[in-house]
Amino acid sequence: IISYIDSDVGRVAVVMVGATNVGAIALAYDDIVSNSSPPLLIDRREVRELHHEGIVVRAGDKLAEFRLGSTVILLFEPNMVTLKQDSGYARLKFGEVLASRAP
Repeated sequence: IISYIDSDVGRVAVVMVGATNVGAIALAYDDIVSNSSPPLLIDRREVRELHHEGIVVRAGDKLAEFRLGSTVILLFEPNMVTLKQDSGYARLKFGEVLASRAP
């Protein structure tokens, strides 16, 4: 599931990847739940594009819930942020700083 967020560092794509055929991803701003029974089913062959205008997301707000197994990939616009670590891969704890606004 991909959510696009307009932020003070430009548009950010939040790519939520759940474990294959196990668990689910439940969005906080919609009734969509992946790997669930109809009518909320998101089949891996199905692509839905939903637009939710005016939803405000603040730091610390819940965007989605992972129900077993997860990976989150964040995509930022070029030259908008400086990552905390140079490795490009990091294990983070809730509330830990990932990046800062580019100078």
